[in-house]
Amino acid sequence: MKYMTRQERKRFFRETSTDKYIALKSKPLRVKVYARVSTEHESQVNALANQKQWYTGQMYSNWYYNPEDDMYVDEGITGTQANMRDDFLRMIQDAKRDDCDFDIIVTREVSRFARNIEETFRYTRELKEYGVGVFFINDNIWSFDDSPDGILKLSLMASMAQGESKKTSERALAGQAVTRANGQPYGNGNILGYDKVHHRKNHDINPSTGLPYKTTFTYVINETQAATVRRIYQLCIEGLGGGKIKTILINEGHKTATGTDNWQVSTINRILNNPTYMGYNAYGKSKVVDYLNHEVEYEHNVDKLELVKGDWEPIIPEDMWYQARAERQKRVLNIENIDKSVSKYGTICPENMWIRKLQCQCGVGLRREIWRKNKMSNEKIIAFTCYNQINNGSLEFRKKHNLPLDKGCDVNRVQECKLEFMAKRIFEQLLGDSKEAMQMALNMIIDCYSEEVYDNSKQIADIKKRIKEEESGKMNAAMMVAKGLVDESMLTQMLQEFDSKIQLLKNSLDSYETQQSEGYSKGEILSRIKELFESEIDLSGPTISPGIVDSLVKRIICREDSEFVWVFDFSKLHNLERTPYYIHRTDEYRKTLVVDTNFNIFLEFDITFEEAVEYMRTRGRRIVRRGWDTIKVKVALEKN
Repeated sequence: MKYMTRQERKRFFRETSTDKYIALKSKPLRVKVYARVSTEHESQVNALANQKQWYTGQMYSNWYYNPEDDMYVDEGITGTQANMRDDFLRMIQDAKRDDCDFDIIVTREVSRFARNIEETFRYTRELKEYGVGVFFINDNIWSFDDSPDGILKLSLMASMAQGESKKTSERALAGQAVTRANGQPYGNGNILGYDKVHHRKNHDINPSTGLPYKTTFTYVINETQAATVRRIYQLCIEGLGGGKIKTILINEGHKTATGTDNWQVSTINRILNNPTYMGYNAYGKSKVVDYLNHEVEYEHNVDKLELVKGDWEPIIPEDMWYQARAERQKRVLNIENIDKSVSKYGTICPENMWIRKLQCQCGVGLRREIWRKNKMSNEKIIAFTCYNQINNGSLEFRKKHNLPLDKGCDVNRVQECKLEFMAKRIFEQLLGDSKEAMQMALNMIIDCYSEEVYDNSKQIADIKKRIKEEESGKMNAAMMVAKGLVDESMLTQMLQEFDSKIQLLKNSLDSYETQQSEGYSKGEILSRIKELFESEIDLSGPTISPGIVDSLVKRIICREDSEFVWVFDFSKLHNLERTPYYIHRTDEYRKTLVVDTNFNIFLEFDITFEEAVEYMRTRGRRIVRRGWDTIKVKVALEKN
């Protein structure tokens, strides 16, 4: 039997694209079948045998197919993502091979092949490039049919498949709502202090209510373990942190849920944050935010969870649980990352304000440590060291030991007193000894605020473009009805979705246009900065008020050769709230830290050894010239 080569096949399929029956019936074709069963339920998997039989009955006489060898099958796998279907990806790779042993792929319908529009078109087009066609039997769609009707039909069926995926997701959410209303506990039930007890839902009787259980299991107190839980809460209320609680638990012989003494601070924190111990289910800890890629968003803030009273006896009284939580909140700082996510850290005391500001040029933060003690006064000298250097060593160390240099860092340790000196010098330069000097400095700051700060024209233009696209989609939907491809009931649903998207876009447009019209002028910013400077900043002492530095300095970038970039932010002058601590460690971001053109630098100066000696004298300290590097200070604003 002579089969077509890849090039012959591509040419033949394209020439016969308008008549799929000639393409599919006039020449000998090697066939592969792609099948997918949606769940891992036994009945679905057993149905695979029926699918094999069904596909065998669909084969044309010129199709060559062996049901045992020519079938790609994904079992128990979702269809919304191709990258989660191993056999599907293997089929695509086989089609690309020079020795590919099939001409067409046959599948029952578009929804079996892919459950979203993007992947349907991407993979059918990719297969066309390698001369492999896809025939969807029930939908009667041939992937080489590039006529307007053919493309529209494939698009419509892919849209319907994607819509079905969304409905499936909505049904799952509805089912979860029912289980929540019934008080069904989530998780595997392996929780310290309780034993999990199963019962038959809607059959076994709850002795406390005399009614059938609406859940599949409940909790019963394990008194030995419960004593440990009560001890943890007691120690927390007394003001102890996780580390100290861990030490006490080990010393007193308390065991974990697995029966060991391998306590971890994270385990203790989870126990203190679990509403189960006061008799409540906590719903909403995770949710799927995208039904297509199954992206999951986790919520760790108890205040944002849905608490529903359970049917088990609590170990911790509610007032005690909230008392422990309030005690923990005193020692927690919520910090916003550069991607707007929020991380939790132990509260930083005011003198450690620098920890939240300092950032190494390699992208990581710096650790505060006692560097040494002053021999004369016995005063502790505080310094900050790059975490990358602590964990991976300096570049010099890595070169010496033939280690990769991409993780090394040579930024010098910086003393706290140097940071305080830089802050004093910066504000002295900004304010100056006269009103004329202050006005000049403030004008330099204002000049760095480009008009783009308040120009939302790009966002506005983008939203207007998207509104036009959605309105065009409404017109296309109406055309589908005219062609008989969509009935009027489906059209009504589609139009409602389009109108909903358009309204959301219009709301965003109104918000951006309002922001643009209410933007502050440079004169208004200048006035506010002057008012703050004149009323708050005291230059008479050796240091600047930490509150001022905290509110105006966004971050301090430490570079090699004793260079520091102080990034100011004057956009929140109405209050003195703490500046968020930004964490971002991608290679692209690291590169932005070492290039001056990424900042609006409005002030530069050096601090010499002689100046440092004079300043240290006012602090009752002294320094030596050995090892001293001139400090290079650059004061800047963030570029948008």
